[in-house]
Amino acid sequence: MTINLNNKSVINNTIGNRTHHSCKPVICIETGEVYNSATDAAEAIGVTVWAMSTHCTGKTRSCKGKHFTYVSRTSENIDALTARIRTLSTEQSELERKAALWDAYEAEQNAIRKAEEEHQQALEKAKAKLERRRRVYDRAMERAEIARQRVNEALEEIYALDSEYEEKE
Repeated sequence: MTINLNNKSVINNTIGNRTHHSCKPVICIETGEVYNSATDAAEAIGVTVWAMSTHCTGKTRSCKGKHFTYVSRTSENIDALTARIRTLSTEQSELERKAALWDAYEAEQNAIRKAEEEHQQALEKAKAKLERRRRVYDRAMERAEIARQRVNEALEEIYALDSEYEEKE
């Protein structure tokens, strides 16, 4: 990209139609797009030319969430770009740290869910085993009750027979 700071030569790889001798090229700091003029930049993002030019002169902080500056202010551009790169680098580091924390949180939540599922499965197995043992116990108790009844019946028969035998003697 060729950019002449005095606006005397044609600026290559720029966006827009206005190339009047008094037009100053404008650069978007976030994207690096260069526009032939503040008018072209304003039309591209949908703001008024006044809003774009006041932003490019430093009177406002941003224009539709982006940062623009005149290309002729190269030292300021470099300083602004450097500051923006530092800010983005810091933000990226912070975002990477937060992403790592989020990944650790998700891993912990997955481990908790898995442990809860395993606990639930073990509980269901224990309940099923208890139910089977309860049924076995109930059957054994029914058999024991039947056996007790038979023993009582046998004892009654023995007492009856014993009574008959004593009566006969």
